Parts: sequence; structure tokens; C-alpha cells
Amino acid sequence: MNTATITTDTAKFIAKEIRIENYYLRFGNNGGKEKNLPTLQYGRYKTVGKNKGMRSQIWGYYYKSEEERNKKALETYTNLKANLDLDKEQKAANKKMNADFDLQTLIGKVFYSSWGYDQTNVDFFQVIGVTSKMVIIREISGNSVEGSDGMMCDRVRPNVNDFISKETKHLVKVNKYGVYISNGRYPLSEYLDGEKGTHRSWYA
Repeated sequence: MNTATITTDTAKFIAKEIRIENYYLRFGNNGGKEKNLPTLQYGRYKTVGKNKGMRSQIWGYYYKSEEERNKKALETYTNLKANLDLDKEQKAANKKMNADFDLQTLIGKVFYSSWGYDQTNVDFFQVIGVTSKMVIIREISGNSVEGSDGMMCDRVRPNVNDFISKETKHLVKVNKYGVYISNGRYPLSEYLDGEKGTHRSWYA
């Protein structure tokens, strides 16, 4: 019998498969060498592309007893539902934060990106204006902090108002961790390191 009875705080399932949004818990009894032990598969259904609707397994195990298998299923279901509910709450909170955020408060502030492979490049940008939904930024130069030189590294800080590029417009995202400016591959974070600067390195 490839079904299981799972009782949660809100529902009782007697099923071959439990769906939680795009995720699934799938029950069977074909595990082990003799192909007769209870099994549990956990994964999600693909939602885009040519394989939309197909299952993609994340993990799968067999168990010594149905009780052990069903205990794992209940634990997985409970944790997954809690995480999905928390994600929904956070998305709603982020949406409200973005709707309430005043872009005018960013004018004059410096943002930066830190990126690179085998080295750390740092680019600085200053907010010079806003539109109804976007900020207007220009790249500014940076300079090495005196006494910060190390082995192919140093600390660098921005030169406010020393513009080295034309202005561009970008969207802003706000969440519980801070304010970010969308900038293609590397989002910009608010520069908060003051005079001590931020880490930069290079490859010889």
C-alpha cells in the first residue's frame, strides 16, 4: 500500500503524495534490497520551461518502519510549511517597506559594489537625484586609505562629488537588511565604512 496517514495541527492526510505549494512528499513501499521497505521522497515540481509540471527530487530515503517514515514526513511537512509561511510574511513586509520608503532620503549617499575573481574590485556611486520610482546615480572615484597597504591589498574609500561617469537611473530595493540599488550583475550596498574604507585586493 503506497499511502501514509499523516496528522498535522491543521489537517489529516491519507495519501500517496502530499503537496505543499510546489513541493511534494511522496510515499512508497519499495525500498531496501528486498524492495519492501517504506520510502519517502521530497522534492518540488518544476514551474517553468519545457519540463514544467515534472517532479525534481531533492532527497529520498527508505525506513525500517512506516512509523519512522511517517515521523520524518511530518517533521519535513511542519518545517517546510513554517518556512513557506515565514517567506510569505517577509515578502509582504518587504513590499510594505518598499512602498513606504522615501527615495529622497538617499540623495547624497554613497553606495558601492565589491566584486571580482581572485581579486576584489570596489566601485563607488553617489546618489545625485531621484524620480518617482528610481534613483539617479553617478560613479565617483576612490582613494587608498593611508597606512592600509598589505600583501596585494589595501582599504579604499570614496571621493564624494568626484564624478567619473554619466548619470544613470536605477531601481531601489529595501528589506530588513538594508537598502540596495539594482545595478545589473552586482547590486549596490550603502557605504557605511566611513574613513576606514573597505577592503580591496588585486592579483599580481
